[in-house]
Amino acid sequence: ELCLRKALTENLYKKWPYGYYRAAFILAITMSVSDNLEGALRVATAAYNRISTETDPTLEVCKWDIMSRIGICRVRLKQIDEAEDVLEKTYQGMKAYTLKQKDEKATESLCLLCSNILADYVVLAQDRMPLWFDRYEEAIRLEEKYAKEGAASSIVDFHKSKMGSLKAQYL
Repeated sequence: ELCLRKALTENLYKKWPYGYYRAAFILAITMSVSDNLEGALRVATAAYNRISTETDPTLEVCKWDIMSRIGICRVRLKQIDEAEDVLEKTYQGMKAYTLKQKDEKATESLCLLCSNILADYVVLAQDRMPLWFDRYEEAIRLEEKYAKEGAASSIVDFHKSKMGSLKAQYL
């Protein structure tokens, strides 16, 4: 966590914006795993406020990843309605980006968004899960469609297995 905090400098941002935002995203995840949800939410929100003004299309996935972390932090803080608003916007934005890009990096982010939401909802908001299972299945279909042939089967198999595990917990 300390290394990531030190990395989030103006110098890194000027030299490599993508690295800056990835570091912020990973720091927010690290803080979430450590149950520092308020801190993770602050880091992700600050990064999102900055990235939302960016026009560089290569930062698009970072933007949606950071926004998803805001929503997931809100889920874990039991702010379910606020989380759902953020996650809905994230899903719609990430799906539109995926359909536009038609590449495996975008579809992988979409799959991870859905699986991460389901992993938290299985404990905190089971009534919201059917919608996200449908979305996860759709994301997996897009992954099958857009992933490069060699990697496609292992990535798709991973997500199908993960979905099966989540469904087993839910049902």
